[in-house]
Amino acid sequence: MAVAKVSDNGRVILPPDVRKKLKVKDGDRVEFAEENGRIYVMNAGLSAYRQLVKDFEGAAEKAGFHNEEELMDYLHDFRQEYRRSWNARNA
Repeated sequence: MAVAKVSDNGRVILPPDVRKKLKVKDGDRVEFAEENGRIYVMNAGLSAYRQLVKDFEGAAEKAGFHNEEELMDYLHDFRQEYRRSWNARNA
């Protein structure tokens, strides 16, 4: 278990092994969460990504896509149409 000291202004330097486990680097943000009286530190970017995945779970099926290939085909066609439209407006 790593230990860190809190400075007089409340700053904590995360030990290198903790930064590695959290996959954080200089400038990244960390998120603090409390659950059942315990405080957890998480990589804020990864936490946001996981929440996004959770929020969109089942959205493709609800939109009528039955598999990943159907969704990828739709996105390909959408991007092509968007590019054609953008090029026409900016020609």
